[in-house]
Amino acid sequence: MWPENWEAVTLFCRRQTQWRTGPRGPIGLDYGAAQWLFSLCSVVQPLALLEDIQTMESAYLMELYS
Repeated sequence: MWPENWEAVTLFCRRQTQWRTGPRGPIGLDYGAAQWLFSLCSVVQPLALLEDIQTMESAYLMELYS
């Protein structure tokens, strides 16, 4: 893993229990706690990190449902 991706991967893993679910399973992450988590972890660039997490979220869901 590239060092510049470490923060995004770490926070993605910390949110592993924050999935919203529908009748068929996970549909996306719950972003309600994102601001709290970013503050707790002293995230310097929250928008960039959120975009990285959303990329991983999308890839996970595509893999899960393909």
